[in-house]
Amino acid sequence: CALPIYVPAELGLRSSLLPCTNEDPPCMTTVGFIGPTWMDDSVFCFADPHADALERKAVHLCGLLLQKCREFAMTPNLNPGKTAAMLVFQGPGSVAAKKRIFGPSAPKVLTILTEYDTQQVHVVTAYTHLGCLLHHKGDMRQEARRRFSIAQTAFQQHRRLLYQNKHLSLRRRAELFRTLILSKFVYGCESWTLSDARTRHFVHTSLIKLYRRLVHRAQDDHMTDEEILKVTGLPDPSTLLRMQRLRHLGALYATADSSAWGVLNE
Repeated sequence: CALPIYVPAELGLRSSLLPCTNEDPPCMTTVGFIGPTWMDDSVFCFADPHADALERKAVHLCGLLLQKCREFAMTPNLNPGKTAAMLVFQGPGSVAAKKRIFGPSAPKVLTILTEYDTQQVHVVTAYTHLGCLLHHKGDMRQEARRRFSIAQTAFQQHRRLLYQNKHLSLRRRAELFRTLILSKFVYGCESWTLSDARTRHFVHTSLIKLYRRLVHRAQDDHMTDEEILKVTGLPDPSTLLRMQRLRHLGALYATADSSAWGVLNE
């Protein structure tokens, strides 16, 4: 079975994203998309419209990777949290596959038979990769809560010394907040898909809470969101997310020849 996903090879914004052009659309070609790699962390993507075939592809891919590691005298770390398979079952047989893999009595592992031994790769519904929590359904609620907790902890560590220090102007404290706290919250948020109002509301209220702590007013001193934004000079949460996405889009545009554009155009 062919493991690579094939995506359009069109560059940048040259696709149906610009319907106003009068030029004839170029002939669509495809390129194999295996997955992103950063240093020694790799992600391998595969897909199939049938659930049973998807599971077989996962076992086949894991077997190939383990065999390739052995050829280079490498021993992969298959412990929980180090190596995992994340499967999203759709199409024919998906209900039965979900029960078989994720059911209450399911082992939640893929058994890989190699040339020399038998290995097991854990199957997970969520995985932390490069500091970001990935969910098999694209649900960003857990990652948003996690980012808020990290930012909250960082704020608390230097709350009296920096962020609520009356000897520092609010402008200077806001600059420090942008650099040391806001950067922790927005890490990886350029790829968030906030599909429900509840998650969007959580992101908005979480940032406003952090902003209000920076202002350091009494609990009974009510301030509206607009007043907090005006006093601190910090961006509105929705605007902040748009800025992060535009910044990421600029980075993708600068890469030019990249199959990542094929994924977006697809």
